Amino acid sequence: MTSAAPSPSPTRSPTPDPTPTSHVLSIAEAGELYLDIVCASNATGTDLEGAFEDGESEFLAGGDPDVSAVNDAAARLADQYRKAAELFDDDYFVWPDEVRDLGGHVRDRMIADLGTLSSMTNAVTYRDAYYASFGQPTPEQESAAQEIRYVLDLPSDTVASCAGHEGGLQERYDAFLERGEGE
Repeated sequence: MTSAAPSPSPTRSPTPDPTPTSHVLSIAEAGELYLDIVCASNATGTDLEGAFEDGESEFLAGGDPDVSAVNDAAARLADQYRKAAELFDDDYFVWPDEVRDLGGHVRDRMIADLGTLSSMTNAVTYRDAYYASFGQPTPEQESAAQEIRYVLDLPSDTVASCAGHEGGLQERYDAFLERGEGE
């Protein structure tokens, strides 16, 4: 008598087996890594909003404000999103099961925003940058960042919780490059 193969269960992806070149993150370590990855882009996103706000009144009154601050902030944010995506993809760190898929949603949102950030970076006029629009996030992308914070017991305040993590993205990315993982 032959037995039927078990049907796959509709569960999350299994935890990859650690390798000698990987590090299984504790909840606390995952929280620190997450903040290091996202905090720089949180601040730069605020800078981009500020650059738009600085020119908006002039633009809406029919003027042509300088777009260079928007170009600069958008370029910095795109660079940070690329680095963050690479770090979310880095198989050196094994994220806790509870947040693995959630981190993928945050990463996917960052990747989806790169096209719009490129348009803003390369905009010749404030008008061109102003009308470059971000796509609508999926429901999973919309909630993932706060759900990660909840699961990792991090504060929901994206400003206060980032104190001390301002340079974390670049430090983590430099370590990633030293391991020979990135560009």
